[in-house]
Amino acid sequence: MLTQQIKGFAFLLLSIATLSASAQLSADSVNRRVDRLEKLFDILREFRISSYIQPQFQRIDTNGAATYNGGDFAAHAQNRFILRRARLKVQFDHILPRKGFRIIETAFQFDITEKGFTVRDLYGRVIDPCTGWIGVQGGIFNRPFGFEVAYSSGVRETPERGRMSQVLFNNERDLGMALVVESPLTFKPFYIRFDAAMVNGTGPFDKEMDNRKDFIGQLEASKTFGKRTKFTIAGGVSYYNGAIVQSTPNTYRMEKGADGRYFYNQIIDTAGIGKKYWKREYYGADIQLTADYKIGTTIIRGEFIAGTNPGVANNNQPPSAIGQDLYMRHFNGAYFYLIQTFKQKLKNQTMYHDIVFKYD
Repeated sequence: MLTQQIKGFAFLLLSIATLSASAQLSADSVNRRVDRLEKLFDILREFRISSYIQPQFQRIDTNGAATYNGGDFAAHAQNRFILRRARLKVQFDHILPRKGFRIIETAFQFDITEKGFTVRDLYGRVIDPCTGWIGVQGGIFNRPFGFEVAYSSGVRETPERGRMSQVLFNNERDLGMALVVESPLTFKPFYIRFDAAMVNGTGPFDKEMDNRKDFIGQLEASKTFGKRTKFTIAGGVSYYNGAIVQSTPNTYRMEKGADGRYFYNQIIDTAGIGKKYWKREYYGADIQLTADYKIGTTIIRGEFIAGTNPGVANNNQPPSAIGQDLYMRHFNGAYFYLIQTFKQKLKNQTMYHDIVFKYD
């Protein structure tokens, strides 16, 4: 009888131990799943999705008028509704938790309008995990030149960039690779960035047409002062060095005659077809002065670019395909902004009212 009681008690203890082990395994399994979910949420928090739409009604005085950005009017139309921009952007930034700076940055931005589906940004950047300063970037990205080219259309104060930017940097982006040296988020004294990019030079939508690559270099910095009223001084210098291959016997170079007038000097060089390159060279400088105070913000902004630009007979833009005579033109251009913003406090948010003066 005692033996049977001992056996029964042992069976009861074994059953309790089994149930306890099973419960422990279940708890461990739940904890592992929670940990995986937390890691997944941490990754998802590093994604940013943004979008904006800019619908327009346009009217012009001539049927079929040619325009720059936005596309030409149809042959028998002088007014239209268009979607000037309809952007969707997905960006991923991976930040090292212990160091507080980015080591991976990727961006995918698309334009979806009545004209079709267009890729705007498609690039990735890998940043060294030791200092957070040096990165290598590749894909389709904004040309690192000046201020306005890379200034987002979603926050720009005017519907279009200045004519100078549209002529020199049509579509703003290009396809290539870049070395980027940028102060990380943890560096507080001031902001500084240096870009050295090698690109096709034909933009993101046209194929490379020769063996030369274009170099773009830019150095920019900014510093904020003050507590109640914050003053920010920002600016940069930029340099573009590229080339366009000669694809016809004729090249026209702008020169200054003895009478002081400029004229196109025709240069005939049959042997240079496919071998000779003509320089595309720009110099630029930009500055932004900002005062941010209780009732609003005042911004003064300006940019100047000069250089040599190869175009064609009836278009100043650099050619994106071979088979046309080149016209070598010297140029300079600039734009200036004065922006006054007033802040209006509402219940749980702030509304901003802008007055913008622009000389282009």
